[in-house]
Amino acid sequence: MSYNIGMFNYICRTCKLEKTRDGFLKNKKYKSGYETECSSCSRIRSNLGNRKRYKTKSVETLAKETEANKQWALNNPEKVKYSRIKHRFNLLPEQYEKLGNSCHICGVEKTGLHVDHNHVTKEVRGKLCSTCNAGLGFFVDDLEKLKAAIEYLQKYKK
Repeated sequence: MSYNIGMFNYICRTCKLEKTRDGFLKNKKYKSGYETECSSCSRIRSNLGNRKRYKTKSVETLAKETEANKQWALNNPEKVKYSRIKHRFNLLPEQYEKLGNSCHICGVEKTGLHVDHNHVTKEVRGKLCSTCNAGLGFFVDDLEKLKAAIEYLQKYKK
């Protein structure tokens, strides 16, 4: 079982390492919505099962390859970043950079902006800061709720 030790951190049941939520595969059958084993351990376990069936790589070889992959990811953070963006949003690096470095709602300029997208159509809308992204998330992209919130704020504006 993975143990939720923070809003986004979990401990893998196999390797016992604390990792962010991104290090775990999604699985709706668990309360947390994520697997209890990190992606790396899951991959090794899966490959071990394949090894038993097909008599392929040894445990030592798999462990070395996993360590080499981790080291490569640490040495190539930009490639990892763009690979994730390509996989999640189908955006090329040029398209991602074209979205700019400022929040499309409040205009704050900073790194680490979130890619905002329509959860139904998967269409990318722009980049948002954490605050604006969370705000839209809490309103579930519902325009009526957002209008009601604006009216409420205007009513009590001093």
